[in-house]
Amino acid sequence: KKILDHKITGAPVFDEHGKVIGMFSEKDALKMVLEVAYNQSSAGNVTEYMTSGVVKVEAEMSIVDLAEKFQNSAIRSFPVYRDQDLVGIISRTDVLRALASTA
Repeated sequence: KKILDHKITGAPVFDEHGKVIGMFSEKDALKMVLEVAYNQSSAGNVTEYMTSGVVKVEAEMSIVDLAEKFQNSAIRSFPVYRDQDLVGIISRTDVLRALASTA
């Protein structure tokens, strides 16, 4: 519901120490909803449906490099890091907007 409410394509999932352990995407949410409907059961924990093995990008990465990374990936949003710290999330739409504003 929060993904829809905030109009985002995904959100990071944190462990109890604040470390990102995965991303919960629209695709993951759809899988969860369909599984709950099919099994007529309650939803489990987000960690059961999230995508683990998070692909990260660095805050200093250029917009063109980000565009290429999105082009070569099915992933719709990446967590953005500066050193070891999560500083944001960037989506394909964000990159398209940035490229359009410079054109």
